[in-house]
Amino acid sequence: MQEKETIKKLFLASEDEFYKALTKMNEYKEISNKRNKAEEKFVNIIDKDKFHLFDEISSVQNEMTAFIVEKAYIKGFSDAHKLKDEAIR
Repeated sequence: MQEKETIKKLFLASEDEFYKALTKMNEYKEISNKRNKAEEKFVNIIDKDKFHLFDEISSVQNEMTAFIVEKAYIKGFSDAHKLKDEAIR
């Protein structure tokens, strides 16, 4: 269990640097602009209560995605470490 906590700390430390680099990419900026335009259109066709519900759903989805990414990183790192250990034996 300690190994997974150490890997999680590594993930969290690298995550901020990764997202800073990601947001500088042209592809990211293009997708972000498309999302912003679509959200603006959506806001203009629904009432505030419905938008707040949509925003809540989006927030939970983002939280789920972040959770999955973190767990996938930890599993991938752990699996790679086990394979390295097996190769050394």
